[in-house]
Amino acid sequence: MKKYQSMVLPLLAWVLLLTVAACDKDDEEVMGKIAPSASGTFVDERDGHEYRWVRYGSLDWMADNFSYDLKNEQRCLVYLNAEDYEYNRASTKNLAKYGRLYDLPGALESCPEGWRVPTDADWQNLECCLGMSPDEAAKMDWRGNIAHRMFSLEDDPCDLNLRLGGYWTTNINMSRSPYRMMGLFGYYWSSSLDEQKEGMYYLYRKFAYNRNEVCRQSIESEKVKLYVRYVRDAH
Repeated sequence: MKKYQSMVLPLLAWVLLLTVAACDKDDEEVMGKIAPSASGTFVDERDGHEYRWVRYGSLDWMADNFSYDLKNEQRCLVYLNAEDYEYNRASTKNLAKYGRLYDLPGALESCPEGWRVPTDADWQNLECCLGMSPDEAAKMDWRGNIAHRMFSLEDDPCDLNLRLGGYWTTNINMSRSPYRMMGLFGYYWSSSLDEQKEGMYYLYRKFAYNRNEVCRQSIESEKVKLYVRYVRDAH
């Protein structure tokens, strides 16, 4: 009996070790990063600003929010905190981290040569590269379980580094700032019309600090200013 136990106990320990290792590997695949196949930098010749990019699938995605200044407040703005909105509307302290907010015409106008505003199909392909199923990617509102692979908090960087920089809206009253939700939500343009709605509603992506889903929704293009991440064909 003792001889039998001396053989079985090490065997059970080995099986348990393999099981734990397999679970750890599964956890890594579910929660871990999916690294890009290539990365690099791009310099906008118009102002000398350098942007990082990462490659997923057949596209290079900028890994920094764009910040080219059109010098037209109707088209682009730097997010203002409440105090700056009240007392210092020339502040650019959020520019380095979050880039500029654009309406869609401004995002299209700001695009550097060789790049473009991503289509909704581009966003869906990216989401699939990062673990979302095609069926999920085609749905509206909150879907998938991959946002942690796309947006970055201060202590949790990722390769795409999407930022929760809020948005700007025309829907205000005299007592409220048009700048909303910095640190809580991030909003990013696509160039695709929402074919399920009448009018000029364009699809966008929204990320929340406390959710692992990605929201796919649409809005009238000139009523808000959102952030933009340009893409180009990999070469």
